[in-house]
Amino acid sequence: MFLTLLTMACIIPECDTACRQKQISFAKYWGAHYARRYNVPKNLVYAVIRTESNFDPDALSHAGAIGYMQLLPSTAQAMGVDPYNPRGNIRGGVKYLSILLRRFQDEDLAIAAYNAGPSLVARLGRVPRIVETQKYVVAVLRRKGEF
Repeated sequence: MFLTLLTMACIIPECDTACRQKQISFAKYWGAHYARRYNVPKNLVYAVIRTESNFDPDALSHAGAIGYMQLLPSTAQAMGVDPYNPRGNIRGGVKYLSILLRRFQDEDLAIAAYNAGPSLVARLGRVPRIVETQKYVVAVLRRKGEF
C-alpha cells in the first residue's frame, strides 16, 4: 500500500522534489531502525541504499533485484520479507547485511558479498577482481563517510 501511494505521489510532476524527500526520509528512518535492531552501522545502511537504488523504492535491476536495497527474490525469501514492501525491503537488506558482517568479520568483504554473493567472496577470501564489485565497495565506503 505504501509503495503504491509513494509511487502515485511521484507521478505528479509538482511532487517530484517532495516525493523524493519522503522516499529518502522513509529509507533513513527505517534504515536507522533496523540498523539498531540488527547491529549494523546506520551510515553503512544508508550508503548501501544510496549505492543500490539511490533511495528509490521502485528500483528494479536488469538482474531482477528489487527496491531500496535491491534484494533478489531469493534473498528476500530467505530473509522472510516481501521485497516490494519498502519497509520489508529495508528490513531484509539490513538483516542480510548483518549476517554478512558477522560471517566475514570484515566490512569490505561483507560489502563485496552483498554485491557479488557470499559464496564467491568466501571462496576467494578477498574482494573479487570483478570491476563492478570493486567499484561497488569503493562507492559504499565513500558514501558511508557522507552520512
